[in-house]
Amino acid sequence: MKDFDSLLDIWSGQSSEPSVDYKEVIANYKKSTHTFKTKIILELTLMCLATVFVSIVWYITSFDYLTTHLSFFIIELCCIFYITRQIKNLKYLKEDAILDKPELHIEFVKRFQKERYKQHTVHYFLYFTGISIALMLYFIEFFDYLDIILSIVIMICVAAWFILTSVFWRNVYIRKEEKKFNDMITELERLKQQLLD
Repeated sequence: MKDFDSLLDIWSGQSSEPSVDYKEVIANYKKSTHTFKTKIILELTLMCLATVFVSIVWYITSFDYLTTHLSFFIIELCCIFYITRQIKNLKYLKEDAILDKPELHIEFVKRFQKERYKQHTVHYFLYFTGISIALMLYFIEFFDYLDIILSIVIMICVAAWFILTSVFWRNVYIRKEEKKFNDMITELERLKQQLLD
């Protein structure tokens, strides 16, 4: 019995988790969603500009090989695919404005987190594959005009760039975004628990 009393004293002596200021949680939540919206709008704008640039280059430049035209077509498709994914993300973030309970926000953030993870893995693989095929087709004509040494150097540089972006930068980007999502979910769950108590 004495051990039980000492356990109770230790348990009651431990400090509980500090209460959450709901205004601060909501402000952080709104700031995080605004950051995501801003980042998506910036990426969307840059991709639209890239699409227009690729279209202009394709239109004003004469190419000798059909593979080059096919490569530009594939690049345009990849850009349009990326643009539609970003528009879907923006529409998804607009749905958040109608939610009014912490548990709805938690579910919303978890669904959006899964959607973004899918975009950075499955959709990125499709985009990456399309761009790789397009570059290989483009390089058929491009390398026809260059000597073999320069062609090999360019291929090594392009391969290094793809490896760097797909292995290193993409993983860092995913980890940073996952941390933001997890922080948002943790704060909302703490708020939800506090409201239930």
